[in-house]
Amino acid sequence: MIEIVSPKQSTQDLVDNLDLYFGAGVLTCWIVISTFKMINIFHSKHNYKTFMSGELLDEKLDIRLNLEEVFK
Repeated sequence: MIEIVSPKQSTQDLVDNLDLYFGAGVLTCWIVISTFKMINIFHSKHNYKTFMSGELLDEKLDIRLNLEEVFK
């Protein structure tokens, strides 16, 4: 699941969505904050990694991406 944060979205909206996604069986959720060129990869509501440069790695899905390419 990938969610791109909109300027009008609240932090509570993101938390609520994580509950829905993981409750539905999603393995990982990527929260993209394009303003900061940042991606948070959540493996659970309280287990996440933040990527802002270099290579992004989603260990559960075995996905690797170069963040410079993502935010071109």
